[in-house]
Amino acid sequence: MDIYMEEGDPRYFQFELDTYWVQHGGANPEAWCRRLNGRLPVLHIKDFGITYQREQFYAEIGYGNLEWPEIISAAEASGCKWFVVEQDTCPGDPFESLKMSFDYIASNLVEDK
Repeated sequence: MDIYMEEGDPRYFQFELDTYWVQHGGANPEAWCRRLNGRLPVLHIKDFGITYQREQFYAEIGYGNLEWPEIISAAEASGCKWFVVEQDTCPGDPFESLKMSFDYIASNLVEDK
């Protein structure tokens, strides 16, 4: 990503960052959102869970370890317009996972307008 960032022309090369995979790779999703200022029209929001045994898993938004208010704020400051909720696997019923993510987002990340 560093090479794409440095060598890609921002007029033609944008990013579609995935929060889970950034964290999985050992980087900070908030920092990457800030770094991609003006080049981040879409953000895939997936939460990152980890067990005491250090096993990583996909968690519903708000139920993992990511700092969502900070990530969303950084993405918005960088010009992000689209936030795509994505969960590759669910621990149970996918519709329950969707509801959990929706409820967290509605209660914690969306301002009343």
